[in-house]
Amino acid sequence: MPSAGGQAAAGSGSISAVAQRAWFPTVGRGRPWLVVVVAATLALVVAALTWWALFRSEPTPWGEVEVDGNRVSVRYVGGECDRSARLDVEETDTEVVLTVQVKRGSLSCSDVGVPRTVRARLEAPVGDREVVDGACRLEKYASYLACSD
Repeated sequence: MPSAGGQAAAGSGSISAVAQRAWFPTVGRGRPWLVVVVAATLALVVAALTWWALFRSEPTPWGEVEVDGNRVSVRYVGGECDRSARLDVEETDTEVVLTVQVKRGSLSCSDVGVPRTVRARLEAPVGDREVVDGACRLEKYASYLACSD
């Protein structure tokens, strides 16, 4: 119960101003930890956007494939700012799906096409299996010239 002076008695369940300062520390000019939380959130957003811009890869349709036993070389048109590329391979009994994955560099590059080649080794020679461009199976690339039959 509150005492005659209007303050809560010890053990009554209310928190004194000293206890509040101990549990809710402040930063700067009396601002609560909210400032720290907002700054940390902004830092995470910037880190995520940086990762997305620098390390994401995307499929790219290819134009020609050369098969030599269980080795394949795929030629595609890349960009001048491409950082790296890899060839993903999925093999079944009836087909070999080859997908060129390109890591783009800067977001402000020209659209000048640069001929590039990536290579991979298959588990078994192609034989009678159909070789398919994996990017062309995606709706986004289905109408690309490289994907037309």
